[in-house]
Amino acid sequence: MLHFLRHIRQKLILQDNVRRYLLYALGEILLVVIGILIALQVNNWNEERKIISQKNSVLLNVKSELLKDLEQIQLVQTDLREKNSNGMYLLSYFNSKKDASAFDLNRLRRGFMDTNDISEFFPNQLGYRELVSTGLANRIEDDSLKTLMFNYYETSVREQGEFEQRDRYGVTFQDKRFDYIPNDILIEKVKSLTQQGDWKQDPYEDLNPDWERIRREGTFSMILGRILAVQQVVVADLDETKKNILQMIERINTEIKAE
Repeated sequence: MLHFLRHIRQKLILQDNVRRYLLYALGEILLVVIGILIALQVNNWNEERKIISQKNSVLLNVKSELLKDLEQIQLVQTDLREKNSNGMYLLSYFNSKKDASAFDLNRLRRGFMDTNDISEFFPNQLGYRELVSTGLANRIEDDSLKTLMFNYYETSVREQGEFEQRDRYGVTFQDKRFDYIPNDILIEKVKSLTQQGDWKQDPYEDLNPDWERIRREGTFSMILGRILAVQQVVVADLDETKKNILQMIERINTEIKAE
């Protein structure tokens, strides 16, 4: 091709046809410009494909982490519901006039000791943080997916308030237990259970607080009721979180397939 063009140019020079030579020169320049533009377009296209491929790869990591989050939420909810159940059972004793012997002492003790001792849920964030730090989050086409991810990974004011409220009640709850069972006994019991790794059956069978005194004073039952109220909201919020996770997974699949 170059040899052919060179031959035409030499022929025009020999013929001393300036007008046709200028037109040829302009055409040659135009061809070079078009070639450069095509090369730039191909290069841009390749770069765009690389960015899309990188974005999709990170989105797959986010999806994998979301699936793990679902499993973690299920475990946290199971733990919450079990301990809330024992806490409600203990609260039912406080609200009754029956003697403690009419109740399951195992569940009363568990409600007394475990209601505030629950697992926390923290989402896996490595994939999302990579999306943000690399700017790939801005390349996501689905605006609804962007919104869902922001709301999920950036802790809302309401959620932060729930955590702080539960922590505040939790500290009061723990401190109040020491009024009925000496601190050193609690520490030794927990230490023993941790070393043995056996939390089955009734790990608190030798803890026998004065149930009637606790009920009569009323302070502990009030704190317990507040903790249970907050934790029920947490369980409901986690149900909503699971729905949002499933929506994000569905939209991630669509985002990847659309490319």
